[in-house]
Amino acid sequence: MSQLLYLFLMMIVLLLSYLARRTEKKIFLYSLIFLLAFIAGFRGQLCGVDTPSYYESISKGFPYSWMFREEGFRLIANFFMDTFSNPQLMFVFCAVVTNLLIVLRIWDFRKEAKFDFMILIYILMFFPNSMNIMRQFVAVALVFYGTRF
Repeated sequence: MSQLLYLFLMMIVLLLSYLARRTEKKIFLYSLIFLLAFIAGFRGQLCGVDTPSYYESISKGFPYSWMFREEGFRLIANFFMDTFSNPQLMFVFCAVVTNLLIVLRIWDFRKEAKFDFMILIYILMFFPNSMNIMRQFVAVALVFYGTRF
């Protein structure tokens, strides 16, 4: 993806976060989550440092790979590969889970801070890393959303 297209998509993300804050309508919130998940989930195979190794290990199948020791992640990846035989869908699944949980938890803090500003901080500081350390970001998203309870 070219940098200009990435910049354009990030501007749309900021516009959606602004509209979600101003109108309090969930359609803008879920459109924002969808767009972030789309960008992260359908990234190129060579995007980032870890993506090529993820792609190779998921394609080979985790029973034959010792790279990832997390049993839960290995079971989910095996399910996706056995069902769909497409490693890209594993990236999409992780992107949806990560961005859904993080953005929904940020939405909970919209009364304390401006939602669009918090999303700006997220996409500048953390979103690019979510495409590299995919497993860790799923875990972070689960814990971050769990702080709600």
